[in-house]
Amino acid sequence: MKRVLLRRSWLIAAAAVVIPANAQTLKQLPEGVALGDVHAIAEGATLLSVYNSHQPSVEQSGQVRTYNRATVTRFFHLPIGPERAALYAADGVKEIPHMGIQWKGAEAQMKNNEQNQTLFPGWSWKNVVVWDTQDPTVFFVEADGNTAPGATPPSANHYVMQLVVKSGKIALFREFLVPLKLTR
Repeated sequence: MKRVLLRRSWLIAAAAVVIPANAQTLKQLPEGVALGDVHAIAEGATLLSVYNSHQPSVEQSGQVRTYNRATVTRFFHLPIGPERAALYAADGVKEIPHMGIQWKGAEAQMKNNEQNQTLFPGWSWKNVVVWDTQDPTVFFVEADGNTAPGATPPSANHYVMQLVVKSGKIALFREFLVPLKLTR
């Protein structure tokens, strides 16, 4: 067992995620999820209260996998915006589990894409690797994402994402990133 020296300003949480000791709580507001009392951080988002596992599809067609995989590939080639948001199913969900937030439905996906255009100008994906699974509707993607050079503030991280795609539309997009890069 490794011993960890804790500084007063940090707490070490389960799974080695570092959380500032003065972290504020997330609150649900009519317009989205807020950090603390007033700062809205996710327009159109709701708090993620239940983490549901995807139930495997009974469909085993190679054509289904090819069609759904094309949606995944397109998602990572499109810029943030309406065309990318349109890839979601009408009831499609985007989740960011480490933040405890989600966007449900087409309108929420559009709001999230609009906000991300401002927060992450020129966002692009590089080193994208799409992993097929035994289920032709489930894909895992590993990629590096970053804002355009000179963007303020700059943002870059390494991601692993789970996508569930049904009939060529994203039913679930679950995003995980390297939390230690957030602390640098």
